[in-house]
Formats: sequence, structure tokens, C-alpha cells
Amino acid sequence: MSTDAIYMNCTSCGRQLKVALGTAGKKAVCPACGATVVIPGPQPPPLHDPLVARVEPAGAPAAGNTKFAISILAEICPRCGVRQPGTSGPGISGPNRVVASLLAIFLGSLGAHKFYLGATSVGIIYLLIGVLLGVCTFGISSLILGLVALIEGLVYLSYTDEQFAAKYGRR
Repeated sequence: MSTDAIYMNCTSCGRQLKVALGTAGKKAVCPACGATVVIPGPQPPPLHDPLVARVEPAGAPAAGNTKFAISILAEICPRCGVRQPGTSGPGISGPNRVVASLLAIFLGSLGAHKFYLGATSVGIIYLLIGVLLGVCTFGISSLILGLVALIEGLVYLSYTDEQFAAKYGRR
């Protein structure tokens, strides 16, 4: 690595950039994607850092300059945009089983847990049966739906997080 330049990756597209040493702390524009990036101070990439893996893009030749660093915590590859296996970053993860259980136990006759799990049509059916039919039957249908939802809530709690994510996770 040359000492007269700073090597960095664009935070938007992941392309490796080479900038002059005296530009640390200033802003630059990536020639590949046009994004504005802040130039860090000169420092070599930490090769021993457990959160950084050296990867080579698919189909790329085995030349030494084709490698780039990607954090193992990264949900999406900054270079190609492909979601990394086994990741579920913030805002994308599936529903929480405890939240679904509490909604089923306390608001189950209104179908709140079904809406939360993404089963909107079933949630609407719960809501219609719980409210409209509940009025006609003096709350008996709402009570029955509440008992069914209570059982569903207890079933949700019996799952492990992995089982719940596999069954009700966002697709």
C-alpha cells in the first residue's frame, strides 16, 4: 500500500477509491456512483478484525486487486447489493414471537396478532366476527374467538425463536 495515498471504499457502491493523503476529513465524490463520501484518515484495513472478511466478487478473476472488505454484520453487500445469507437486519427482521403472543392473548378476539403476523385477510375475518357477530350474539362469538386466540398465543410462546421465524418470518 502506498504511503502517499489513502485507500477507502465508497459507502454507497463499495468501489475502492484512492485519494490524496492531504485530503483526510474532506468530502469527495465517487466517480462510479456519484455519492459524496467523507475521506478517513490514513490507516490500513485491519486484517485481524473478526468482523471483516476478505471476499472476492463472484466471477471476478483471481487478481490481487479484486478483493474488498465487507463486514460480517453487513446485511447487503455494498458492491453487488445481494442480501447476505443468515442476516436479518434492523427493520427487516420478522415478527417477534413474544409480541405476537401478547397481542393474541390480550387483543386476540380483534385479530391483532393476525395483522401483526401479516395475515391481513384472517385478521379482517377475526375483526368482523369479533365485533359484528359479537354484537349480535351478545359477545359469545367474541369470547370464543378470545379463547382460540389465547391458545394461539400460548402456542406462539411454545415455539423457539428459530421455529417462530421459520413459520412466521417475513418473506
